[in-house]
Amino acid sequence: MGVLVMEVVDDVVVHTSVTGMKEGDVDEGDTVEALAVVLADPLIAVLIHRAHPLGQVRRWRHPPVYRPLVDLSTMEERHVIVTYRLDRATNHELCAQLEPDLMSAIRHPTGIPPLVQVLSVLHFLASGSFQTTVAIASGMSQPMFSNVLSRVLSAMLKHMCSYIVFPQVEDLPTVKGDFYALDISPTS
Repeated sequence: MGVLVMEVVDDVVVHTSVTGMKEGDVDEGDTVEALAVVLADPLIAVLIHRAHPLGQVRRWRHPPVYRPLVDLSTMEERHVIVTYRLDRATNHELCAQLEPDLMSAIRHPTGIPPLVQVLSVLHFLASGSFQTTVAIASGMSQPMFSNVLSRVLSAMLKHMCSYIVFPQVEDLPTVKGDFYALDISPTS
């Protein structure tokens, strides 16, 4: 890299001192515009080199490939219930019901399958863990899990009235009696 020191009077180069440049590149009496042309080529070369170091060509990023880490078929039923708080059949029913809402969110073929989305959110809700921990266990990034969490909860809200029913005032004595009739004694 050369160093150029010059004295300019009325847009004319009066005196130059150049190190690292070829003889004849800059002479006294040249105009500043001529000097700019001489210096522009190396400057553009430096800028291009900094933008693409070592001659690297910018390549398009490939979409991320999702590798599922969650597979219900390999888990014991007891482990499924502990992890997701629902049995295998109920998990599949819930996924089937939410799938139309979740399939529209998949933008490319490597998107996260609806089953994995639902299971990840169920694990998050059941464990009370952090998003990052659940995301890693599910094979996705935390920002992606945050988006999945929002989509699955929105889909669940659409179907909430089918599963959550609050008793009417006239039904309260019956509900109260049924609750007290439950055997909630600890088992050993």
